[in-house]
Amino acid sequence: MASKRQGRATAVPLLVIFGITALLYGFIALKGWQFEPKLGLDLQGGTSVILAPKAIGGGSVSDSSINKAVDIIQRRVNEFGVAESEVRRESTNITISIPGGDPDLIAQASRTAQLRFRLVQDVAPGSAQPAPATPSASASPSATPSGTASPSGTASPTGSAPPSASPSASASPSPTATSTTNPRALTSGLVAQSSTESASSSAAPSPAASGSGSGSPSGTASATAPVEPAVEQPAAAPSGPGAAEALALYATLDCLSDEPAAKEQQKKAADMDDDPAKTIAACSEDGTKKYILGPADMTGLDVSGATANIPETQWQVTLKLNGGGRKKFTALTTANVGRQFAIVLDGLVVTDPEIRSAIPGDAEISGSFTKKTANDLANVLKFGALPLSFERQSLAKITPTLGKKSLNAGLLAGFIGLAAVLLYIIAYYRGLGLVTVAGLALWSALNFALVIILGHAIGFTLTLAGIAGFIISAGITSDSYIVYFERLKDEAREGRSIQSSADRGFSRAFRTIVAADTVSFLAAVILYWQSAGSVRGFAFTLGLSTLLDLFIAYMFTRPIVAALSRTKMFTTGRLVGIKGSVPIAERVGRTSKPKEA
Repeated sequence: MASKRQGRATAVPLLVIFGITALLYGFIALKGWQFEPKLGLDLQGGTSVILAPKAIGGGSVSDSSINKAVDIIQRRVNEFGVAESEVRRESTNITISIPGGDPDLIAQASRTAQLRFRLVQDVAPGSAQPAPATPSASASPSATPSGTASPSGTASPTGSAPPSASPSASASPSPTATSTTNPRALTSGLVAQSSTESASSSAAPSPAASGSGSGSPSGTASATAPVEPAVEQPAAAPSGPGAAEALALYATLDCLSDEPAAKEQQKKAADMDDDPAKTIAACSEDGTKKYILGPADMTGLDVSGATANIPETQWQVTLKLNGGGRKKFTALTTANVGRQFAIVLDGLVVTDPEIRSAIPGDAEISGSFTKKTANDLANVLKFGALPLSFERQSLAKITPTLGKKSLNAGLLAGFIGLAAVLLYIIAYYRGLGLVTVAGLALWSALNFALVIILGHAIGFTLTLAGIAGFIISAGITSDSYIVYFERLKDEAREGRSIQSSADRGFSRAFRTIVAADTVSFLAAVILYWQSAGSVRGFAFTLGLSTLLDLFIAYMFTRPIVAALSRTKMFTTGRLVGIKGSVPIAERVGRTSKPKEA
């Protein structure tokens, strides 16, 4: 019975560790990934962009604001999961280099992230060209009379009104409206206006839109030929500082056009958001809507953090408001029930929900998010707004700083050194040296699989510094075997059997292994926390390999030596590196007896 229990105690850990290894490689094969890690800048090159900073709202660019921007961008890039990236200051410019090269990721990392909460004073389709006419009865059967369409509650103007119905203070999206771009909306008492509903409603001018102002429901209007609208004007005169300038830009703003003149207008509208105290004209992120927005009631200073989560079936971003922010948000939603307000990020409207009730507490942005876009938005908000905005000076592909010859030479040197160490261990420990070789092979296989998976999961890239971390940790792992084997030999020299020495030796040696690996792991954590760039890659691989050393020592080395200790081959000291060929078990009781007096 005892032998069976011992057999299970050694077999189960071995099955677990080999099963985990097989599952990792099976997962890689199932995903269709190549069995090679993602490489860093020095091994595969990437994309580099040079950004020229400019002060938000005008003025000069200070050294402190540039240094703060470098710090924020570096933290954003690291949070995106891109290892081995480089963010550095060059004179007054900032250079961002990312392995592999993703221009969209660079743009996201350098996003200004100026956040504003503004009440909507007017909204219209983003394009100056009218949409093809369709019967409005089928496009928006729940549209409200145009006389109450203005969020401010005033009647729509006659004659010059655009052929679109502004959102009603009490309207909810039409149940039959087809949405191709689900807008992001604040939950808990808010409902978003559908972009496509607004567009489809504008396709058929209602009687009120053509100048009656009587508030006849647009659902009874019949399809008519599109009429070239006059200059766009809001349903109610905008109010607040800068309203005249915002109205003038709003009249000709085209958010969908790629023409140079239209792009200049879109940029001018985005720049208006730099002043939170002014009324502005703005475009939605997808360009399907344009707005006149009042002064900011809240800014990013009222947000203490942001997280991406998926409470049910859709991803959302939860904004953590500070004490003052919660009070402002509660007051904002209480005083403006039935009105729309816009969340504006870097001059573009992210969402334009309607307030249905007062909302105490934090805000949640939900809607058309994917996991990536939700995490990206939470990331830029979490690390705050950049103190500067940027103009891209250049975007270029960069070649590897180390060629394949340098990489191959470094790997060859590592293999030669490792082979020399293993040959010495085999010569010194004989049979136990073979256990070391098998353990290091398993350790290498697990490290390789994890690097591939982490490369796809969090964007981890392997550089020469990371390879150096693996090579150093290979020495740490080898030390763990030496600590165990020396303790085993000490137990055997005291006259115990190999089987007893293996059990007692490991229980005592494992405490030493844990202490040594804990020191190495803590050093790696602190180095990763305080460093950036390739040094973080070195710290990451060192910490990962150190944890695997503990795992393999307990799940492989202990049971495999225990199993071998019960074989006849391991009953002699010569096979475990102890001088003399007499079976160690026979040495028990050979101590000399004291002579009789």
